[in-house]
Amino acid sequence: MANVLPLKILKKTKTEYWLRLLALTLTFLGVTAGLVAATFFPSHFLLQEKIANLENTRSFVEQAQEKREDNTALQELSAFKRLLSELRAISGKERVTAVLRNTIGRLPSGVTVERIFFRAKEDDMPGELVIGGVASSRAVLREFADSLRNIPGVSEVTLPVSNLAAESNITYSLTLNGSW
Repeated sequence: MANVLPLKILKKTKTEYWLRLLALTLTFLGVTAGLVAATFFPSHFLLQEKIANLENTRSFVEQAQEKREDNTALQELSAFKRLLSELRAISGKERVTAVLRNTIGRLPSGVTVERIFFRAKEDDMPGELVIGGVASSRAVLREFADSLRNIPGVSEVTLPVSNLAAESNITYSLTLNGSW
């Protein structure tokens, strides 16, 4: 179909059409850019805040680890000091080694020693040496306990009655108290 409009009006109409299309396209691009900005900028700021919080947490954890390492070193030092004080307490008194030698030297046949526990004298508490093992008979166990009472520095030997309940293969535990 032939266009009957004059050429001047036709040109003006085409120009107006293209300008409206351009305005509409620019409007849609502006709206899209606005939506993108409204969507992504807040998440960008939240992400920056999260990064700052993670950085603070990391520095806090590092400081806590440094303090924990310092605390561990202090605990090791105090345990070493405690051990030194216990060794000093032992060295000034009758030696436990002499008591142990006497104890082992008095072992009758039929008595075995499986465990030994030592606690040094503290303030008003006497030193304690606990010896445990197996005795072949009640008589042998009593003989061993009586011989331990004659060791120099031993103030008391305790043999629980429950240790004497069985006739043979007796699991025993003797406690020696003294000034060591």
